Amino acid sequence: MNNSQLQICLGALTAGEKDRFDQFLQSPYYNQNQKTIALWRHLREYQPSQTLRKQDVFEQLWPQESFQDQRMRDVLSQLFRLLKQFMVVEEQQRDARYQKILLLRQLKKRRLARSFRIEAKALSRELAQSEQRERRDWQYSLWLAEEEDEFFGLQAIRKADPRLQEKMYALDRYYLIEKFQQACEMLNRQQIIEEQYEKPFLESLIAELREKATSYLTEPVIHIYLQVLLTLRGEIPYQELALQLEGVPSFLAEEEARALFKYAQNHCIRQSNAGKSEFLEELFRLYQLQLENGLLFRSGNMSHTDFKNIVTVSLRLKEFDWTQHFLQNYHGHVTEAHRANVYSLCRASYFYEKGDLRAALSELQGLAFTDVHYQISARILLLKVFYRQEDQEAARYSIKAFEAFLKRNKELPARLRQSHLKFLTWTRRLLRLQDKKFVLSKKELRQKQQKLLKNLRAEKDISNKNWLEEELEK
Repeated sequence: MNNSQLQICLGALTAGEKDRFDQFLQSPYYNQNQKTIALWRHLREYQPSQTLRKQDVFEQLWPQESFQDQRMRDVLSQLFRLLKQFMVVEEQQRDARYQKILLLRQLKKRRLARSFRIEAKALSRELAQSEQRERRDWQYSLWLAEEEDEFFGLQAIRKADPRLQEKMYALDRYYLIEKFQQACEMLNRQQIIEEQYEKPFLESLIAELREKATSYLTEPVIHIYLQVLLTLRGEIPYQELALQLEGVPSFLAEEEARALFKYAQNHCIRQSNAGKSEFLEELFRLYQLQLENGLLFRSGNMSHTDFKNIVTVSLRLKEFDWTQHFLQNYHGHVTEAHRANVYSLCRASYFYEKGDLRAALSELQGLAFTDVHYQISARILLLKVFYRQEDQEAARYSIKAFEAFLKRNKELPARLRQSHLKFLTWTRRLLRLQDKKFVLSKKELRQKQQKLLKNLRAEKDISNKNWLEEELEK
């Protein structure tokens, strides 16, 4: 049936949403056309993969009439319009504070002064008493200030009123929070996808706040976002931000707190990859903080990437007992679609670091990832196992297959691809050195080792550099 947008949107509804949409269509306030209800119930029975002809649907709706394309188009369009309206209603139902803003607009429109003041005061109190706030709360504060100022203007009272000033302060707070958060996100993405963004007015805003130490910096959310921004820019030491992160869950809602920790995590990862080992311990601390505060869970589920990253960091720090406890107690929280494979990959990493190469190889066998980054992780670990086993043939075959894999995967950023290719080049050099350990004298072997180690330490942007250094130093 030639209305793919409608079918895609209908297919995206959950079972509960489909039931509510059915009730929505039956409400005469929203819909008085019984044919749209019949059409919806007919479409609901079909799976997205099934072919559905308009002529067949028309026959179900108007069994005694011959097919009329325009009539079919009209009822499809009406159903699509009602579906979009339903989605808006659903979103409004989830946002109680926005509903209160809409109520204030209606009370203002009708000049219901007493009711307006009661509702405005209640919302103001609710926002002020929120212990954990979202960025959206400052938007509500701005909207509330706008409604109160406009309502005062409608009364044509000639006297001083603080509402206009309050609206200006609310606008400034909301703007600064949004501006700094977006700037943090831009810097974060620049490091990941090498994209450059323009940031108009940002420098003057930072200078104004830092030089004049305005009262806006007493707002914890503005202050913490500015601290994150300056840290990502390298303008203040990370330790200043680290001292404040423990308190973040006490005044920011979960989603906002997660975002701030994510920026701090990515900063620590970059610093650790640059050879600053103390940032690896800080990264581990950040993960522990988030576990303690429940920030790594959504509806009881943990992201598979978070699970893998936590295991990777704890193993690099040789926290074997902690890692074993984490694997046993948290793998059940990983989203089901990734749980089995990610758990096996992490167990393989655990066994490898513990020196049980046979168990690591056993866990790696049979893994099948669709995600390119997981495929890379599995290939790297497999190559490390072969190297430790001194299985030269398997290791060289693994390198060759890995190189071909990297070169044909165009979705990988060029910088990341090059980083892994450098790792493979250096692993080949390690294998050649491994070959010569029974041929060269200890002195000659030591000289070659030291030369390679010096050259390796001078390299930049190379994946698994720590592992390569460790293997050379052994």
